[in-house]
Amino acid sequence: MAVITAAFDKSQGWLDLQARLRKAGFVLRLEDERLGLHEWPSDRFVLWIEEIGHSLADLMLQYRAPFPGALSRRAGLVPRESSATGRGRHSGRAA
Repeated sequence: MAVITAAFDKSQGWLDLQARLRKAGFVLRLEDERLGLHEWPSDRFVLWIEEIGHSLADLMLQYRAPFPGALSRRAGLVPRESSATGRGRHSGRAA
């Protein structure tokens, strides 16, 4: 548990946190509006981050960014399978 706590305390952002957790054999996964700690690479659920004193809202404020992928999921922008003719491009407006 000390390795997990150190990863949360020392990380400078979401990617740094995920990298530190992966080195320790864990990864964060977003499930609805909660972050779960999972074993890596088996992806087996371990616990919710609230159980170790953190929350998604607090981490979003600390890192000044939503959890990667959170906004696209909420907006329904999760990429669909690309077609052979589309070469991975999706229809829609450019930003």
